[in-house]
Parts: sequence; C-alpha cells; structure tokens
Amino acid sequence: MLKKKGLHVEVGWDEAIDSVASKIKSIIDKYGADSVAVFGSPRMTNEELYLLQKFARAGLGTNNIGSFSNLMNNVEQDCLDDMFGLTASTTTMDEFKRADVILVMNADLSEENLIAELKLKSAQKRGTRIVTINSSEIPLNKISDLWIDAKRGTNTALIQGICKSIIDRKLEDRTFVHDRTEGYDTFRDSLSDLSIEAVAMMTGVDAAKLAELYNLVSEPDTNVIALYSIDSLWEKSKNDLQALGNLMMITGRIGKPGNGLIILRDFSNSQGLVDMGIDPKYLPGFIHAGQTEQINNLGRKWNVDLKNIFKPVDLVNALENDRIKALLIFGENPLQEISNLKFTGGAEFMLVVDHFMTETAHEADVVLPAAMPVETGGSYTTCDRRVQGFTKVFEPGTGMENWQIISELARKLSVNMNFSSTDQIFSEIKEVVAPYSNLAAEGFWGNGFLTKEFATATGKGQFSNIAIDLDPMNAEKIPYLFSEHYFNKKLKAKLRP
Repeated sequence: MLKKKGLHVEVGWDEAIDSVASKIKSIIDKYGADSVAVFGSPRMTNEELYLLQKFARAGLGTNNIGSFSNLMNNVEQDCLDDMFGLTASTTTMDEFKRADVILVMNADLSEENLIAELKLKSAQKRGTRIVTINSSEIPLNKISDLWIDAKRGTNTALIQGICKSIIDRKLEDRTFVHDRTEGYDTFRDSLSDLSIEAVAMMTGVDAAKLAELYNLVSEPDTNVIALYSIDSLWEKSKNDLQALGNLMMITGRIGKPGNGLIILRDFSNSQGLVDMGIDPKYLPGFIHAGQTEQINNLGRKWNVDLKNIFKPVDLVNALENDRIKALLIFGENPLQEISNLKFTGGAEFMLVVDHFMTETAHEADVVLPAAMPVETGGSYTTCDRRVQGFTKVFEPGTGMENWQIISELARKLSVNMNFSSTDQIFSEIKEVVAPYSNLAAEGFWGNGFLTKEFATATGKGQFSNIAIDLDPMNAEKIPYLFSEHYFNKKLKAKLRP
C-alpha cells in the first residue's frame, strides 16, 4: 500500500518497491546515507536478519541498524563483552543433566520460557537442586529447593557476597584464575566490605539462609549452572550479570561440562538478532570496533570499504534530534506507544514491512505485507546457541518471502545481493559469521565454546570491579511486536484460571 493524499491505496509489488527505492535514493542524495535507519524484529529468521543488515551496510552505506525491542528498552546486549569477549550463553540446556545446582535469577520461567522450565523440572527429578532468586512469589518458587527472597535491586550485592565468601574460605579455582583470567587481585580487593552480615542487611535475606546458599554453590566439586534473563528488567539489578560472570570465573565454571551461564531471551530469535549484527556495535559474528582484520576481511567479502561505514552510532540520539529522515521498519511496531512519535516524527519517509496493519503501519508512507513464518524457510537461534533450521509449509499468500522483499529492494537500488534461496544465504552466513562455521552435532554454534580461551583480545577472562547500586530498575520491557502486544492485552488474561 502507498499513502496517497493521506490514505493508503493498494498497489502492486513493483509500484510499491519502486516507490520505496526512489524515495530512499532521493533522501540519501539530499542528506547522506546516515539519514537512513533500518530496524529488524527478533522474530525474523537468521537469513532475513543477515540480509537486512547487509543491505543497510553494504547497500545503503549506513551503520544505522538496530531493533526497537532492544533500543527502546535499554536492554544491555554487551554486559559481558569486556569480561568474556561477547555476551552469550557459555553452556547449553543439554548440560542440565550434569548440573548439581541450577541457579535461576532475574527470570520467571513459567511466564517467560516454558521450555527452560520443563528442562529444569526434568533435571530436578534426576537430583539437581533448584535455587530461585526472586523478590516475589513466582510458580517456580514452589518447587525450588531454596528460595532466596532478596529485595529488588540487591542481586548484585548477593552474588558478589558469594564471591567474597569463596575467597575467604579459599575455595576459588586457583588454577583457572591464574591461567585463564586477569584482574583478579583488584577484583578481590573490591569485595572487602561484603561480609555475610552486610549482605544480609542489604538484601533482607536471613544470614542463615545466605549461608546455605553460599555452601550450596561454593563447593569446588559442585556443578553449577546459572540461568539469567537479559530481557527481564523488573527484578534486574545494575551489574548483576557481570556479578554472575565473576562468580563463574572465580569458581572455574566456564567451558566446563555441567557448568556455566545461560542467558535467556524473550523472543524466538533474540539471539540470532545479535549474532547477525542487528546492532550498531556489532557486525555479524560479534565483530566490533578495533578488530581491524576481521572488519577488513568482511569488507572484502562484501566488496565494500567497511572502515568508513562501521562506526559508532547513537541511534536514540539521532532519532530524537531528527537526523533520521528515512525509517525502514521490518516486523516491529514502535508506535504502539504514542510517546515514541518523538523518535519517528522527524522522518520524511517511513516503510513498514509487517504481518499486520499496526499503529506504525498506519503512519507509514509505504506498507509491504510480510510473509508469515510458515510461509518461508530458514533458521532461528535459541538463547543457548542452538541453530534450528525449518522448512516452508505454504507458499506466501502475498507472493513474496521476506528475504525476497529485501533482495528486490536492493536490486532496485542497484545493490548486488543475488541470492536464490534461504539455503544460499545461510551458506554465506557460515562463511561470514565465524561461530556458525563449525556447528556442533547438536546444532550449537561455538563448538568447544570458551573451553580453552575467552573471546577477549588477550584470550583471558577479565574480572569486573562493579559498583553496587541498590536502587531497583523499576522497569518493565515493552514488546514492540504487534502479535506479542495483542496476546498480552487481549488473550493472556483469558488463559489464566
């Protein structure tokens, strides 16, 4: 549909895409490539997301690529970058069977990840002990072996207190700390004020219960996996994920079977969104600023000089100050919150590609119908890094799959992105995205992930000397996806007994 005289009018694919290409070209000619921004949904496939960011960077020449789902909610996708080299799960849910203790923090699995909850319960039946850290009653507390009811905002102090106890009792994995980490001495000194009495006062948790938790996760021979939802903001404490990273390193539980950290995410391809580079900070495969060789190699593959394109971007600031003149939005609905007009109001042109006629689509100059998930093939990546392929069930009713829409738009702008199938796109992903080049037998990327060295420049994990801020986040993530918003507002209440 094209907007003509304030009304949307149905047109054919050629006219619609010609109109988009013409408008983008004129805006770039007038304002430059950095006046265009492209946004992708965490429910798009890896192939669609890869193609979308390649179109933005190699085609349009802009690093303005992101997702409203992360951008507007201030989700920190880089919490562990300085510590581990990247922010991703260090183990998988398949390892639950080897865990002695599973620690669940900042996550309500019954509401947010039923698959993880089912696997957790299965592990418990085999003898794994479950510890939940949550300030309020959640269903998982009822079956957990230990519930730590710490006040909101205090989880960082709680986890750092465990590290302090481990050091005091000389239970740290000294070989791992010496051989595979840096910054330990400074980190150790930063914990001096975290006695069990001080932590009890900060968290509101009885000292005897804290002692039980400390004993449960401190023993060197105990396998511990921590589950943490990076997308959940209500129970989040500032720097709490970094605190978990410190705990995993001080006990040598990185790259060890039955141990590690699983970072849960909200939507079907939130992990793939980051892996494919839908973020100004990352090129596909977590390539970031400073990695000159990797940037140049990718530029040669794409036949483009990425040094002048891949540069720091503050997308929120650019949107707020009306520097973005063209918005290309795939699968997201930022204007479900009317206050977000401050981010889109400066645009002279807006394209929306979606399954539904959303609030954002009503404001768009061009609306293209997205193919539904059953109308395309490709892959998604789970929160624990399993790459899952799927095949198309039906031909798209609109006549065009989403990757074809992106390819056709690129062709109209004289950008060479000649792919004939999702399989061909995934073949290039395996060439370009290093972790995907050698998938494990079970489909996980990062075969042997972090078993010998970290992904940092030195190959060693970096302890984080984090500040403890006891103020709760007082935030709740808003899903900028029409289907999710509709479910939460219209259906969820009817499903509760």
